[in-house]
Amino acid sequence: MWPPSSPTRICIAAACVAIALACEPPTPLVAESYLTPRPPAVPEVARAAYYAGFESVSWAEAETQLREVRHLWVEETQEGRVYLSLFLDGSERKITALVPRGRDVEVAIAEAKRADREKTVNHWRYQQLRWDDAAAMLRGEVEGERVVSVGVMHFGRVFLRTDEGAEYVAIEPTPDAAGPLIQGKDGLSVVVE
Repeated sequence: MWPPSSPTRICIAAACVAIALACEPPTPLVAESYLTPRPPAVPEVARAAYYAGFESVSWAEAETQLREVRHLWVEETQEGRVYLSLFLDGSERKITALVPRGRDVEVAIAEAKRADREKTVNHWRYQQLRWDDAAAMLRGEVEGERVVSVGVMHFGRVFLRTDEGAEYVAIEPTPDAAGPLIQGKDGLSVVVE
């Protein structure tokens, strides 16, 4: 037999411990981390499908639309490309354009809008608001924030304007969620942006 402190005995003991640990089932925490599936990337897929439906146009045309169309929404800017939604005569047109190389997208959009302020509605002036807060304002539950006009736009965006001139935009959680809150309001003018 080997003495208690011999290297061989120590190695055998270490090997036994390693085998025992390897045979033990994983702890619940480790097991959960391996078994819990990742959420599917549905938002990214839906987002890609949505933007695939935009008509590709030249930057010159997009710049003209930015300058002249009143009812316009900048959907998104990414990778040097701009996505726009235009609302003309009750119909919607979705376009996308590649901004000229070397030009910053946001700056190019700002320049186009600045060219004719009177004809362009800059929706960026609206402060973003959570729907719960917007609904509370519509119900008159927010002190000092009395809504005097509401503008409802496509894609479920609701625009609020208060008697103090503050302007907010919120996204409805479901289609027509703002309907019951808007109807029957005394002194409330509904303005479609």
